[in-house]
Amino acid sequence: MYKKTEHQLTFVDDFFLPFGGKLNKENRWVRLAEMIPWWMPEEKYAKSFKKKFKSEKAYSVRIALGALYIKERLGLSDWETVEQITENPYLQYFIGLPEFQEKAPFDHSLMTRFRKRLGANIINELNEWIVLEEQKRHWKKHLRKTTTMMIRITTMTIMMMKIVMIMIMIMIMIMIMIVAIFSLPVPIQKSIQLNRLLPKRRTEESSFWTQPVHRLILLTLQTSGC
Repeated sequence: MYKKTEHQLTFVDDFFLPFGGKLNKENRWVRLAEMIPWWMPEEKYAKSFKKKFKSEKAYSVRIALGALYIKERLGLSDWETVEQITENPYLQYFIGLPEFQEKAPFDHSLMTRFRKRLGANIINELNEWIVLEEQKRHWKKHLRKTTTMMIRITTMTIMMMKIVMIMIMIMIMIMIMIVAIFSLPVPIQKSIQLNRLLPKRRTEESSFWTQPVHRLILLTLQTSGC
């Protein structure tokens, strides 16, 4: 019996390396593993298993499809494909193994069964899925950049509008003050003008009598009784 597993999420950081370290997330096989919709061919792959053969070990669709893709991508034989997977932790992650193992994950003779279960056109379909996924990622990236740019433009526009509003309010306040001054009654305006002139006249008179000659004249007048 085959048990579906490809709707479960797998993360590159969870892949265990017994010799320490972590897989590089930018490695081509890691990136390909994230782009491929492994669950899409799983339904067809699951139906290819007969219920009466319950003792038959069912390898996951990711192992089967991943192995076939590695073979076609690198141009290897069935035997060499298994050898490469056994030696390379990135290829083991690509086919869905949870950790690195030194033992071959399956015998090379099973590659023929994988091809029969998945069909002759599965690699072409897989390439189409990868292209579609790349286009989706490109549009998502473009959309994120556009959204970020629009947010920045909107923020700058709001700031400019606030500055303009503040300047308009200041101008309105100045105009209100000017109108208020000129709308006062004429006597009040004249009194304001006189109040402004009186300190000047008093200052001039006080400065006149504070000079030495003028003080002498004033003293003479006071003495003579004038």
